[in-house]
Amino acid sequence: MVEEIDISTVRGISLGRGYLNQQTDTYVSLFDVYFHDGTHQTITSDKQMGSGEKRKLLKQKYNEYHGIAEEYIIECDMYLRIDGINVLCGYQVGNILDISERKTLIEVEQLKSKAPVIDEGWRYAKFICLLEIEKGRVIKGRVTKELITQLRALGYTGPLTVGLYQRGEKIK
Repeated sequence: MVEEIDISTVRGISLGRGYLNQQTDTYVSLFDVYFHDGTHQTITSDKQMGSGEKRKLLKQKYNEYHGIAEEYIIECDMYLRIDGINVLCGYQVGNILDISERKTLIEVEQLKSKAPVIDEGWRYAKFICLLEIEKGRVIKGRVTKELITQLRALGYTGPLTVGLYQRGEKIK
C-alpha cells in the first residue's frame, strides 16, 4: 500500500496514533497521508508491516524527494541521580522522521559530526532520570555500555555492571 503512493503527490504525513479495538481486544495503530488535491488516506498495520514501519518508510521517501536533510532537535534533558544530586547525562533527541531517541552527551557530540543538532532552548515538561545511584550502588534504572562510558567521562569511578536494576538489585 505504501509502495503504491506517488510521493510527488504527498503534501504531508501525520504523526502515528492508535486506538483499542474493543471487539478484537487489539491495539490498532495508524497514520494519515495528506495529498495536494485535498484528499487524505489512512494507513494501518497489516500482517507484513506495522504502521510505524510504513510511516518511517514513507517519511524517508518524502524527505528524499523534497531534499530535506537529516537533523536532530533536542527535546528533553536526561539525568542521573547520584547520592541525591541530579547530573545531566544526555538528551532525548528527535530526528526528521519524528522518531525520538535517548542519547548520552557523548553520543550527541558524535551525532554533531553526522548532522546538525539543534537546541531551540525549549524542553518537553518531563523529567527523565535514567539511573539512580546511592553510596556507590545502583538503586534503579538500566545500565548500558553507553551510560557507563558517559559516567566515566563525568568522573564517576564506582562499580557498574550492564543490566536492569530495581530496589538495588540486578534483575536482568
